Amino acid sequence: MLLTSILGTKAAADDADGATIVKIAVSVKGKATYPTNKRCGYITADYGSGASTLEVLASQNGKTLEMKLPSGSAVKFRGEAYHGWDFDGVAVTDDGIAKASFTANERTEYQCLAYTDFGTQYYRIPAIARNYRDELVAVYDVRECRNDVGFGEVDQAMRYSKDNGKTWSEETIIADGDASLGGNSFGLAYGDPAIGLDRESGAGVLITVSGQTIYAYATATQRPLIAMQKTTDGGHSWSTPVDITSQFWGSSGSMFQDGEHDGEGKFFAYAGFFGSGKILQSRIVKKGKYYRLYAALLVRGTGLRGAYVVYSDDMGETWNLLGGDATIQACKGSDEPKVEELPNGSLVLSGRMQGGRCFNIWTYDKNSTTSGSWDIAVDSALQPNGIKAMGNSTNGELLIVWANDAKTGVSTPIALQSVPFGNGRFNVGLYYKVLDADKKYTPAEFASGWIKSSQVSTTSSAYSTMCLQADNRIAFFYEEGPSIYEMIYVPLDIERLTNHAYTTKKVGQRKLVLPNR
Repeated sequence: MLLTSILGTKAAADDADGATIVKIAVSVKGKATYPTNKRCGYITADYGSGASTLEVLASQNGKTLEMKLPSGSAVKFRGEAYHGWDFDGVAVTDDGIAKASFTANERTEYQCLAYTDFGTQYYRIPAIARNYRDELVAVYDVRECRNDVGFGEVDQAMRYSKDNGKTWSEETIIADGDASLGGNSFGLAYGDPAIGLDRESGAGVLITVSGQTIYAYATATQRPLIAMQKTTDGGHSWSTPVDITSQFWGSSGSMFQDGEHDGEGKFFAYAGFFGSGKILQSRIVKKGKYYRLYAALLVRGTGLRGAYVVYSDDMGETWNLLGGDATIQACKGSDEPKVEELPNGSLVLSGRMQGGRCFNIWTYDKNSTTSGSWDIAVDSALQPNGIKAMGNSTNGELLIVWANDAKTGVSTPIALQSVPFGNGRFNVGLYYKVLDADKKYTPAEFASGWIKSSQVSTTSSAYSTMCLQADNRIAFFYEEGPSIYEMIYVPLDIERLTNHAYTTKKVGQRKLVLPNR
């Protein structure tokens, strides 16, 4: 990062309030490969204990921008580029004009699907899915209140791609929160999206958190609400959100509430929400029109604190608790969870926790698609070659795809888990693990033997999710700086993720039939 020192008093003009107007001449070379990468980056002026930042757009080539700084300050300029651009540096002329240059990076496949501006738009929480037409649908929070659900209005935005992520539709608001409703009203906010799209039809579901109650501070009478939206065209358009909270809590007949009031039963939910990102569609279990949907759910309350799995056989209209007993917590004490299906139909729950991931496995009883049992959860960081995420308890994604051994050609399942590699919310990357399709794993076995794979981000980065594209690459969608946060999409291939030990050029995600249990 190039730094140049100048005296603020050498700038072109001073104004009456003791500030100096520093001029920055912008040079933008080339054209970004992808139309989503419309902004080049930032120029920041550091002075003493303060700093001022100015965003540079690709359309500002040849223009001179202005930045107001304290007069008489020693200033150091630095720059940072968005994906799609390289920062060439900044030089200062004798008359105090800073000349900043950016050049298009035609090699990158990273794309910014949404930019968080200083003081204006604020985006977070990625979710992505592939529909029956092999299109990608990306959904994310537009945080009008600049914070989580519970602090004010939050909307849901969507973009879709028809060509494996090369180009994307314009952003569309598909759930518009209304801050004027006040209180814990349904519809005030819609945040933390979880999306599932049917692979055989245009049907799909989007689940979000609604209302104005913060998860951590919910009470027996003030709890987060759950919103559900449907699509019939593969995610291009969505229905008006409806309130399905009562399926989960709010009355004695709810999934996580066995009494009208706290203290009347063994468990009583204060709060909960679906783990954002991917809602899993089974490759094995089909009931009626649809293959089953599985979602991971975080719940806390009296007798409840941890991760669960719920399922739906009618594309998200109604949900059931896997196992049916809310006192059995699959990953007790864990945070935002994800769920994935093993080749034999068992389910892996991956819960966010400090230092790594909490893993547990559900196994169905023989010849059943409803009854079964959870094993004993384990901490991945404590297992041999387990996944570690030090100092950065952060939402990630678990995905299993099929790939060919590059030497033998044998097809095998590969598990991928995304977490930040840095000590904090920095350097998001992936671990991978080669699975035995015929093995019945214990949680400890599944949590062991992971290989640290590619680092996707080299800067501040946090939540991430992924799905398999039609071209057998991984659609990776995540949050990244330099501001908090841009929504970044990048396609990844198994060759890169496994150091060319495996390939998906001929084999994608293998479709299995329901085995005899």
